Amino acid sequence: MLFEFPADLPSYIDSDRAKLLSIDGQIYTRCVKCGEEMRCPPEFDAPTRCAACGAPEACQPVVHSRRVSLKCLDNGHVAQVRTSDPGLIACPQCRSGRTTLDEKGIDPPFPTHFFDVLDGYEYGNDVSADANRLLEELQHQNAHPDFQTAMLLMLRFVGRLRKVSYAADPAARCILLNIEGNLYRDYFRRTFVVPAALKSLSRFEEAAALSDHAFSRAAIEHNYAMAAYSALAKLKSEQLVKTLAGFDVRAAGLAAAHRALAGYAGEEFSTRDRELARTHHLLGDLHAVGDPKLCDFDEANRHYAQALQFAGGNGTLSINIAVSRVNALAKQGWPEGAASDQAAKDLEYMLRTPEVGRIWPQQHEPHHYLASYLLRHGRLDEAIREWELAAALAQSDIDRALEEHNLYGRVHEYLPIFSALAAAYARRDEPLKALAATEALRGATIRLHTMSEEERRRQVERVLKAQFEQMLGVSRDTPHTKQLRLPDIEPMLATLGTTVPGAALVSLDVHAGVANLFLDPLKPKKFWSGRKIAHRTWRFDSPGARKVLDKLTDYRQDMSKPGINRNRALTEFFRELDPIVFEPMRKLLQEEGVNDVLLVTPGLLNGLPFDVAAGSATAQQPARSRHRVRQLPSLAVAHDICLRQRNRNGRLLIVGYEGDDLPRVADEVQTLRDAFRENAVVVPDRRLTKVDVLAELAKGYEYIHFCCHGTFDHLFPERSALLLSADHESDAKRVTAKELREVGLQGASLVTLSACSSNLGSFQSTNDLFGLTGSLLRSGARAVVGSRWPVSDAFAGRFMGELYTRIAQHQVDPVVAFDEVCRAASSSEKLENWASFSFVGI
Repeated sequence: MLFEFPADLPSYIDSDRAKLLSIDGQIYTRCVKCGEEMRCPPEFDAPTRCAACGAPEACQPVVHSRRVSLKCLDNGHVAQVRTSDPGLIACPQCRSGRTTLDEKGIDPPFPTHFFDVLDGYEYGNDVSADANRLLEELQHQNAHPDFQTAMLLMLRFVGRLRKVSYAADPAARCILLNIEGNLYRDYFRRTFVVPAALKSLSRFEEAAALSDHAFSRAAIEHNYAMAAYSALAKLKSEQLVKTLAGFDVRAAGLAAAHRALAGYAGEEFSTRDRELARTHHLLGDLHAVGDPKLCDFDEANRHYAQALQFAGGNGTLSINIAVSRVNALAKQGWPEGAASDQAAKDLEYMLRTPEVGRIWPQQHEPHHYLASYLLRHGRLDEAIREWELAAALAQSDIDRALEEHNLYGRVHEYLPIFSALAAAYARRDEPLKALAATEALRGATIRLHTMSEEERRRQVERVLKAQFEQMLGVSRDTPHTKQLRLPDIEPMLATLGTTVPGAALVSLDVHAGVANLFLDPLKPKKFWSGRKIAHRTWRFDSPGARKVLDKLTDYRQDMSKPGINRNRALTEFFRELDPIVFEPMRKLLQEEGVNDVLLVTPGLLNGLPFDVAAGSATAQQPARSRHRVRQLPSLAVAHDICLRQRNRNGRLLIVGYEGDDLPRVADEVQTLRDAFRENAVVVPDRRLTKVDVLAELAKGYEYIHFCCHGTFDHLFPERSALLLSADHESDAKRVTAKELREVGLQGASLVTLSACSSNLGSFQSTNDLFGLTGSLLRSGARAVVGSRWPVSDAFAGRFMGELYTRIAQHQVDPVVAFDEVCRAASSSEKLENWASFSFVGI
């Protein structure tokens, strides 16, 4: 299943208590005197006093488990299983997720009515009263340090009420479906977990079908439209939303909002004008959300005007509508005219009037929008002050993240603020600050994952203290007391200078058609006599430049299709891209006289081979650059890698392939065995399973090599996998990125992936490298070599054989060996071969 309770135990439930969780994520006790059951939220210890009859020491835990008959599709194993997990169950023998489940029901069955341990409230009698209690509980969940798990457990509980206590009551099910839809929508807004957005839409759709009252149905349709807006606003890519949902989410949201409008207009009730204003406001937002090229700003402004008419004297609602109009104008780039100027004045008024400014749903947004207006009108210093405040507010929110899934969504949302701030610093000739702003969010979720125990303990203490003060209302923290904390990058640069002497860090940031490139010739700190970071800025304003950059979105898809035309397409693409991206960087490197490059690039640029020099248009194909390039997700992650203890035992683990469709794998394995001799360990064919390979990876090797098939999942990079056999459907004989992330590689110097598309990451500009490469770096590897696109197994075998022969027999450092092999291949191989592999790490 796409979206269920996470496998890791929630942070507030110890392992003993977790064994008491029922299928709905709650803990229950049953009274031996009266037989009644009591529900206890999982964060509390269950008392033994009965809330129904008052009998002391009379309650015993009872676990309502899911009883299934399981059959593994990979090894045929059959088992009878009792579990509290509502999703798919892995095979207990081979850990394959490809299982069929024959549901046998809940054992013991849930009672229709039950009591709450805390105050004796009885669930199952009155759905309206139950709904009010659920909403009260949810107010506390929003401040929960482990929000994701707390919300998922609550969703399971609401689903249990709907399916058991009110199974025969359509009106009650409608109410609970509406609550579930709102829960999934709020969950998605906080975590960016896409299936939650889709479940939100489906729950509202079911609820609307059950509603037999025009006003209630209109309210549910409004909720559906809000969920559609949230999906489009958070995910940015309308095509991605459409692909995942299987339908046009914007069109569906607009249709639902119009149905809501018709439903409200046909009823007479006291708040009719307010609901009509809210719905016109939502219609305006749906027309203005997402990609500006797909927006209808004229229609949006028409609905905003109607919304303001219906809002009348409702100050809060009017301000929210004004906020949306500001959003739309900012998205259009603040077009010249009275409308923009008046909106900017309104924006400044809202920001300088605390009781008004607090209404703004996202406190960082107004400062970001005002900064863009100020910059457009040449007020650079004022714009920087606004962006610094926006970034400080964003940091305050990010600081409260304790889990990677929560942090990822927030970082993605705040990235434009830090990119704009970096560009503004660069314009003011402050490259060190600009580099710090650029790096502030890169690799942020990796950084959280790789924190030391002491760092994580301090982070938890800070978060819990801030949340406690906020709940008590004693926090003195206000938007205008926030202070921006840019990362202290000089110690990181010093560490890199010591680890990779003579190299240069190149950080490329692209935002709103402007590229900023920062270059720092790394030197050990003792040689510093004042730091001067070289900097170049250039724009992508010309139609030709924009056209080429637009091709980046199709680049991976085109490169993933082997064929007779791919080499020519690659050659033409790099020639077009060279004057826009490669040449400015190449000139700066030549000016500084450096050959070793540590390169950090955003988003789609991650997949480009920056070691290609396009050169003359008359040449048959681009040549290899004279620069030796290591690609990195971020400066902070590079610093972390440098501090890891390097495994130097000289041992190589070779993970091969079981199947006849890669006939040269045997030769590749033998070449590596010959190079490393007694230091080579080969996983035999019979042990090419998920369980055995993951166990072997944890034993501590300096080098690890996979020669197999690889897949990259663009939508869910953690599902990217290395396929260990010709049976590509077998989950028992594949290793996913998520599983690799959980293995401790103990400072492996190099992991090589002789597999197709194995060195790709997500498209996100946060550079968190979700995928095989990111997982290996996070699990302890210092460097990963993998392919940017599908590559022939003949070339891959020759390439890896040469690489490991140089490492083992000539004692060459991995990055030097990699560069030498690529350079030699570039003189005889096609571009699609020699440029196919990349080196990520130190």
